[in-house]
Amino acid sequence: MSEINPTFYLSRVALVVQPGQNQLRAFSAEKGAWVSQEVIINTDEDDRYMIDTNVALVVQPGQNALRAFSGINGNWANLEVPVNNREGDHYATRGNVALAVQPSRNRIHGFSAFSGVWSTINIEVNNNEGDVELIEQNLALIVQPMRDRMCAYSAFTGTWEVINVPVDANRGETYLIDTNMALVVQPGQNHIRAYSAATGSWAHLNVTVDPRHGMLTALVPMWHSSCSHFRTKFARSVRLREVGVPLMLR
Repeated sequence: MSEINPTFYLSRVALVVQPGQNQLRAFSAEKGAWVSQEVIINTDEDDRYMIDTNVALVVQPGQNALRAFSGINGNWANLEVPVNNREGDHYATRGNVALAVQPSRNRIHGFSAFSGVWSTINIEVNNNEGDVELIEQNLALIVQPMRDRMCAYSAFTGTWEVINVPVDANRGETYLIDTNMALVVQPGQNHIRAYSAATGSWAHLNVTVDPRHGMLTALVPMWHSSCSHFRTKFARSVRLREVGVPLMLR
């Protein structure tokens, strides 16, 4: 979504892939310049190309490489790692963030358009354990119920912040995400947790959380444990009134 016009999508990055010339060419509207790099390109190797406001992502299983371009600083950042799309690896771009989740390698990679570099965490990842993965303009949130873990990535700081806390998706937990922050409400734990992309840190509030009293209508609900249809990889924003899942607090 354009930061200038909230109705129409406008990207600040263009990506041109030339297999015949083995060239990746990216244009930054911020810098007003093209930046090219010569790499082996084979469209038969399940390469993938993704783009959003200030980031472009190129996934090359045949070359074992993740390549990201920042439209803010106009640079490419290449990450040499084993890549296998058939082993459950999945990717997303949004705003100033690129995300790569590799269950087969137990790694999660985040790329920031602000810093122009990759940041990796080595943790257990399993697509069959009900992990919730959300991405927005300046952050990504990964909730792992089977691991009792939450991982948040900030495009501003270019870092991950991992917390090990009880996670029970069967007790009405709600995970919300918006441009610069994430909110986690845990009735079973009587906790409200907030993550700030600006600081790259979590803040925790220990209060009584009762789904029978009051109503919260803040932020954008990306996933609620009572709505299985929102448990999709990298869900996009929807309005609370459209979801029909009021978050109740006392």
